[in-house]
Amino acid sequence: MEKTQVNSQSVKSFMASNGYVQVVNHVRENTNGYPFVTMINSANVAQNVYFTKAATEKGLVKTGDKVIKGFFTNLVMYEVALNETGEMVWKIGGKGESQRVELSDLF
Repeated sequence: MEKTQVNSQSVKSFMASNGYVQVVNHVRENTNGYPFVTMINSANVAQNVYFTKAATEKGLVKTGDKVIKGFFTNLVMYEVALNETGEMVWKIGGKGESQRVELSDLF
């Protein structure tokens, strides 16, 4: 069986390396109820970054939370396969979260 390396980095490093200079000051959710934050780069281009299912289930984040100093302290960016197409996306999750994945989250 092939081992897969999970890419992760701090939210601060992710934002800096991708040119993000601002973030909307609260957690929002899409029409399906998935929470996200919006990161904005120096060209004023916004990108919504979603939280992992585990982060929301564990209560690490919820819609309406204020994004203030210390908000990202216990959170990390994870590069994960989005769906059966294998498209890789970055999500925000809890530290250590990537050690195990539920099968229901994979298929």
